[in-house]
Amino acid sequence: MNKALVYGTILGALLVVSLTGNAVLYSENSRLKETVDKLQEHDRATGVAREFVLALMGKPGPEQEKNIRAISTRKAQNKIFEEDPHGEQGPAEGVEPSVTIMRTYWNRVNTDKINVIVRFRIDFSVGNGGTTGLYEMGVDVIREGDGWKVDDYDFEEMQGESDRPGGGDHE
Repeated sequence: MNKALVYGTILGALLVVSLTGNAVLYSENSRLKETVDKLQEHDRATGVAREFVLALMGKPGPEQEKNIRAISTRKAQNKIFEEDPHGEQGPAEGVEPSVTIMRTYWNRVNTDKINVIVRFRIDFSVGNGGTTGLYEMGVDVIREGDGWKVDDYDFEEMQGESDRPGGGDHE
């Protein structure tokens, strides 16, 4: 009877330790899953911003306009298409732009809005020559339904700057 009580106590203690360990692991797993979900949302929002920059700054055409309209809100569309109501934006005839995204940085404003800074290079080919420019675009991406859409953007040329690696960036 004495041995049964000792064995029962030991098994009970091991069961309590095991259940406590499982509860801690479950809690840690839930926290990590939440972090992964947030990072996946950031990746989706950043992907929309990158796609927007490529479509807006690349060679204009009906396909790019359709893509821009699909990934942007009415506010961003008004900014783009009201600034150029006749579709005359983009490079002059014979100029071929090639956009290369160098870096993206993001900052979460709230659960439904992420600011993304996209640094990119545009190589303009003109006949046998060409030129290159470094640019940066700040893109506000908001949650709309189950996805993300560009709500606003600011564009500027980077004067005398090169692409420098830094923390908090995403390639």
